[in-house]
Amino acid sequence: MMVGDNIYHHDGVEGEWIQEDSHHSNPDGSVNVKNLKTDTNSTNVLISSHFYYFGCSAPNIDLESIGYKNIRNYRKMHLSDEKVAALVQEIECDYQNDRNFVLADPFDFKKASMRVDQSTGKIL
Repeated sequence: MMVGDNIYHHDGVEGEWIQEDSHHSNPDGSVNVKNLKTDTNSTNVLISSHFYYFGCSAPNIDLESIGYKNIRNYRKMHLSDEKVAALVQEIECDYQNDRNFVLADPFDFKKASMRVDQSTGKIL
């Protein structure tokens, strides 16, 4: 729920970004302008030929066990290589027949209550 997908798209007419009701929106579901600007201010995109798309059927993973903490600039954290490798190996083993398939629809963020402020990294 806290990493999500299918949050932004263009409206098709004006080319404006639409922010779906998600963990990046305001608690009432309205657009969080700070998050929209932060999240859409990049020309980078993730492309992969080796992926697992779990959507709303994602398995529960103990992220703290690999050293992950939900803080700003988490991408700069040094996670335990051994623990991450073990987690990846477990996923590879458990889902070996599901690689490169969409296993379930995206999470329905309208049912979620947790929101995050991208400017602070804090949960609202």
